[in-house]
Amino acid sequence: MYVVDSNVFIGAFNPRDAYHKEASSIILSIDKGEVGESLITDGEKNALYF
Repeated sequence: MYVVDSNVFIGAFNPRDAYHKEASSIILSIDKGEVGESLITDGEKNALYF
């Protein structure tokens, strides 16, 4: 399982973010199932499972 910080999730959807391109490719890989099971978390109790 891969753990991904929520900042990657946010950066992927904000075209003005400095890391938008990299974040988008990470989220796209997760969406396509290329990286296996993933967990996007904010480091607290909140998480999105893919």
